[in-house]
Amino acid sequence: MIDKNIPIPNNDKKPRGYWLNIVSKMSIGDSYLDTDGKESNANGSKALNAFGQIGRKMGMKFTARKVEGGIRIWRVA
Repeated sequence: MIDKNIPIPNNDKKPRGYWLNIVSKMSIGDSYLDTDGKESNANGSKALNAFGQIGRKMGMKFTARKVEGGIRIWRVA
């Protein structure tokens, strides 16, 4: 079925460089709370996926746990 006059919803993506800015400021032991990930498991967190991709390029490692209020991501190396 083809529909007409359906508006395109806003894109909820973070601005380019948003995650890089956060990751680059983190030291070992620092953590970030992803409140947008509270409905998903740790592996489904968009923030964790971004941290992992950026971290691999920068030689960093992260781990995450589901906590009250969302997904908390720690820099571990």
